[in-house]
Amino acid sequence: TFGVGGNTAAPQVVATRCGGQSSYTLTGSGDGTIFWYNTASGGTPIAAGNTASISTNGLSGSLYASLNDFSATVGPSTKKFATGGGYNQCTPDVVVETRAPMLLESARLYIGNSGKITFTAYNSDGSPVSTRTLKVEATRSTPAPGVQEDDPNDQGAVYYLGLELPEAGTYNIAISYDSPNGATIYRNNAGVAGYPFGVNNVFTITGNTANPGPLSYYYYFYDLKVRALGCVSPRVAVPVENGVPIPTPLITRQGLSLQSSVAEGNQWYLDSQPIPGATGQTYTPTESGDYTVQAQWQGCVSTRSQRYTFAYQADGR
Repeated sequence: TFGVGGNTAAPQVVATRCGGQSSYTLTGSGDGTIFWYNTASGGTPIAAGNTASISTNGLSGSLYASLNDFSATVGPSTKKFATGGGYNQCTPDVVVETRAPMLLESARLYIGNSGKITFTAYNSDGSPVSTRTLKVEATRSTPAPGVQEDDPNDQGAVYYLGLELPEAGTYNIAISYDSPNGATIYRNNAGVAGYPFGVNNVFTITGNTANPGPLSYYYYFYDLKVRALGCVSPRVAVPVENGVPIPTPLITRQGLSLQSSVAEGNQWYLDSQPIPGATGQTYTPTESGDYTVQAQWQGCVSTRSQRYTFAYQADGR
């Protein structure tokens, strides 16, 4: 659900400057994702995530935080932002990066021919996480199937997307069509500039899968409305503390286990994904892969260790 200050309690937060480092480590907890602001109300977040970092230059004045407190319009407002384009049954994916669970609410689409189109969001593992089929009506002055030139009088139409991105990460938004003679959609293919589109450290459209020259194209979503998933909490001031820097952990192998050079506050990762409950100084792998570890103590967070490639064998060798 959405709305300011509903039944969601404010997050527990702190900003820590570790020694003389040129950045603040932002940490906190609560029912959802924390968005960090330099204004007590309104404004644009400067970071997102229950662990984040900002440069000391990026923090002017006080710091504030709230849960799930983000909505924005992302990307060009109309197709006229670039110098050329046209209608077709285009197939490249739109690539987005989000630092928090996000809802792609709606977008302006320019449709050359009526029919049905389906958008599907895939996570970085290639698994579908959300899909929406739209029955679209032609907005081009003269509807026609197949490849058609730009119509400068086409105003487009706003469609509800409802695509949920359930966690932070990179997603591909794919498109498909129900008939080869059905719906077509507009994309810009000349004079495109501005990537990444969005709010840095929060949500951005980073590119697409067109080949060659993906950043020379812009696909599908104009005036895109996005919103954080979850109920919005009150916004609270963030206390700032001083902490002791943590060195980057070093992984060594001890028999069948891996050991971090940092004694406390470890979090182990397998192929860049956190391993639930793996927070000790040592970890015994149960599968092959690239292992890393990161340490956190009193609000200070180390950089991630170098990868240690572990080849697991069931017989213990």
